[in-house]
Amino acid sequence: MKFFVERGDKGKAGCFGTLNDENGAIICSTMERTDMIIPAGEYECERYDSPHLGYIVWRLKDVPGRTNIEIHKANWQDQLLGCIALGMAVQPDFDKGLELVRSRDAFDKFMELTKPVDKITIVIHDR
Repeated sequence: MKFFVERGDKGKAGCFGTLNDENGAIICSTMERTDMIIPAGEYECERYDSPHLGYIVWRLKDVPGRTNIEIHKANWQDQLLGCIALGMAVQPDFDKGLELVRSRDAFDKFMELTKPVDKITIVIHDR
């Protein structure tokens, strides 16, 4: 299975985009830390039992200069250490500017969608 992260808005609250399937349909929103954006490219991913998070995630392999880059739940960029967070939407947050909402729902949706496979490919690029 192949998925596409289409990055768009980059600002002090984070770098936001969408996660799309092979047909271009939007699955959910994405967020990365503005200061730790994953280099654009194509990455194979494997299921990974994250000791840091305590649950199964997808981990991107061979990210230049980085290790343990995961796709997981988060609402604000300060909850990320260079990973990709999934959410159902991006909305204003009075304290932090923007937030990713319903992250658990989006993560669960993605994990259910990818349940039948052990490996996926993520292609990341900027709009």
